[in-house]
Amino acid sequence: MSKDPDDKDDKDEGALARLGFTPHFSQQFELHATPGAIPGRVARVEPAACTLLSAAGPLRASVPKRLARRRPPVVGDWVIAREDGGELRVRRVLERATSLTRRAAGREGRPQVIAANLDLVMIVCGLDRDFNLGRIERWLSLVHEGGAQPVVLLSKAGLVSEAELGRRVEAVAGVALGVEVVTYDLLTGLGLGALEVALAGGRSLAFVGSSGAGKSTLVNYLCGEEIMATGEISAAHGKGRHTTSHRELIVLPERDALVIDTPGLREVGLWGAGRGVDQTFAEITEIAEGCRFSDCTHTREPGCAVLAALEREELDPRRVAAHARLCREREATARRASEHERRAHERSFAKLVRRTLADKKRDS
Repeated sequence: MSKDPDDKDDKDEGALARLGFTPHFSQQFELHATPGAIPGRVARVEPAACTLLSAAGPLRASVPKRLARRRPPVVGDWVIAREDGGELRVRRVLERATSLTRRAAGREGRPQVIAANLDLVMIVCGLDRDFNLGRIERWLSLVHEGGAQPVVLLSKAGLVSEAELGRRVEAVAGVALGVEVVTYDLLTGLGLGALEVALAGGRSLAFVGSSGAGKSTLVNYLCGEEIMATGEISAAHGKGRHTTSHRELIVLPERDALVIDTPGLREVGLWGAGRGVDQTFAEITEIAEGCRFSDCTHTREPGCAVLAALEREELDPRRVAAHARLCREREATARRASEHERRAHERSFAKLVRRTLADKKRDS
């Protein structure tokens, strides 16, 4: 008895849906796909290749140099792939629904997309020496800018007293405006119920934060086994040595979800993030609308509503200083990016001139 091809199509659609293949991507695929092409989601990126999750299972596909330069696929991306000469190749990266982008390390202002097409981004911060409100604000700005929903996870809650835990949760709630804050401890089981509820809110999750915050340990907890390597935890300060060296999209079949663990980043520079900073510092953004000048820096300008609110003690001075710092960084990054684009244009123009002169010389 032959199999009904419609049954296979339904199974393929179900498998792709579980990988997050929403109408946002299926419509793009139908528009750009050629005969023999398949959709796949990037699970891991390697030099000149990537691992794709597809309806047929994991597949390895090469990435052409031109595409790698112009629009390199990142973990979480949906791509169109097609076999060519016996080799599966990525042909197009579909437009992203959300992304998590930072300024790449180094002096040049270049964007680096950390992961794509995320529903939830879990900002993991340890309640030990890792605790840092400024870092949480920075991550919130990046997540808001990319369009995903942030959740702040405060790990290692068993390392602090109940009174100190309450103070820190209150402090985080004061900077994570409108964002869910969850405290937990995987060693003692504290807060695991609330953690499970928070993690059930999205199909595609990513964990970000500094090294040793407990991201890989959390991924292993979700998987029910050790998928990501973790370092030993020191009894002296409760910090683990983070050993994740790559980004990888992991399927959690029992949870009907996908999760991305990311390496700890030493530098989390802003890229763009105008909307993200405004949303993270919503109370300052709202008051700043009353400033006399639209480009007010809230430092010494006359008619500054933010400075007036500070004098009335209506704003937290630490928050105002943090907001100003991120705004300065954002503007400096924009200037570097503009300069980088100018130099790239000059190099491209000089190359065109040399090629034109060479062609004239050859024809003469």
